[in-house]
Amino acid sequence: MPFPAHRLSRARLLSARPRAPRGAVLLVALIFCAIIALSIGSYLRLSTQNMRITDRAHLGTLAMNLAEAGAEQAVWSFNQHLAGNTHAWSTTNGWRTPSGTTITGKFTNFTLPAHLKAEVRVHVQDYNSTGVVRPRVVALAVVHPSSGPPVERYLEITLRRRSRFATGIVGRHSVRFNGNKTIIDSWNSVGANGAVVAYSNSTRRSNGSVGSASVEVNSLVVGNADVYGYVSTAGPDPKVGAQGTVGVWGDASGTVNQNRIARDFSANFDDVGAPAAPNSLAAISGAITLPQTGGAGGNTILDTPSTLNGQTVYIYSVPSIDLSSGAALSISASRNVVLVVTNSVGSAVRVSGQSSISIGNGGSLALYTAGDISITGRGAANGSNNGNGTNNLNQPKNFQIWGTRPYNPNGTPQDIRVVGNGNLSAVIYAPFGDIKLAGSSSSGPGSARNDVYGSVVGYTISILGEESFHYDESLASFDGTAPFGITRWREITQWRQLTDPADKAIVASLLSF
Repeated sequence: MPFPAHRLSRARLLSARPRAPRGAVLLVALIFCAIIALSIGSYLRLSTQNMRITDRAHLGTLAMNLAEAGAEQAVWSFNQHLAGNTHAWSTTNGWRTPSGTTITGKFTNFTLPAHLKAEVRVHVQDYNSTGVVRPRVVALAVVHPSSGPPVERYLEITLRRRSRFATGIVGRHSVRFNGNKTIIDSWNSVGANGAVVAYSNSTRRSNGSVGSASVEVNSLVVGNADVYGYVSTAGPDPKVGAQGTVGVWGDASGTVNQNRIARDFSANFDDVGAPAAPNSLAAISGAITLPQTGGAGGNTILDTPSTLNGQTVYIYSVPSIDLSSGAALSISASRNVVLVVTNSVGSAVRVSGQSSISIGNGGSLALYTAGDISITGRGAANGSNNGNGTNNLNQPKNFQIWGTRPYNPNGTPQDIRVVGNGNLSAVIYAPFGDIKLAGSSSSGPGSARNDVYGSVVGYTISILGEESFHYDESLASFDGTAPFGITRWREITQWRQLTDPADKAIVASLLSF
């Protein structure tokens, strides 16, 4: 039976109404869920990656701390050895059997969090040095994480004795070479069984050293000097001329080896005082020989001896020393003399013309004064001096000049001039002294040009003329048991990027044991 018309019309109306948007809402919801899932996944991946980066950065810091611990173990062993500990470099302390002057060690007894494992390998050059040469330590630390590759850090340090004379030339404020062609190198005046070794072309070495403790620009001006050794500043670059050299014997003029330049130099400049003097003299203005003798045959020493640093010495106080007209202050052979010059204002010591200070073979002289010093003319002969640089000069430590003027930033520095026609073998320590060394012109070490042997520490140091300066490496142990300290610290992040084959060989060797 057919539907009534009014029912058909109602059915059509119902079918014409729009359907509810359920499918569209579901689709939008799925899209939002997909976006959220992708965002969460990306966030988790980013968080995981950041966590890994942070974790490896933390492990890198841990590895560097361990490398420093390995280097500190080497420093401890050096100083224990100096103090007389014969087991400092033993296998019980983690070191292996030495090979020549090299020793290596491997350390694994570290307590680390999260069950991490680590090892430190240390390579030490010149492990048996007493300060004559500067030891070098390279440490490698390897940390093994629970996953991923191991984390490695390399560290290199250079050591020197904390002696006043651990460096050849040291200026608290500045060091300047103003001559045409000054030469700086080194040698060791102490040979086998303590025998004295003279400087010569066969004994010269490339461990000459110059340092400035100032942070001012141009505090160290090498100019056209040839420094066969090391140059150090407290921060600024040294000023090296077009013909200046920083390197080793054999390097061409103009060579500047950056591996021999450091910019973290520091030094202690403690004021020094003079010892008490049981003997006194009037102002010295003419020839005199010390210690004074008399009695039967003129061989009896008339002055009171003292004991200083384990030696028998004769200590005198004297107002001033002023020598001219060929007069000489002579120190008898094998005698040790200390002169405390009390004139602290103006000239305290002046040697001019053909006058001189003459120290006999095996004798010694130490001058203490806060006044000005001028040694010119024939200068000071420390031992027999035939003028060719390969003679019977006493060791530099046998002639000591101590400037006792205290440091005063608003005061006037002590003026110390050593300018003459002879060689000088001496140590000079004047932390508030303007020191000038000058000589005549000639060519070649050991020739007629003036040679200075020893070490010099001052407020400002100027090298004039064509001096040849030879640092006596044995002075690094001049202060007895002075410990080793770090003079250079360098992190090696990528050892494969090193350019020096010797450096690469040392670092690579750390992986082979």
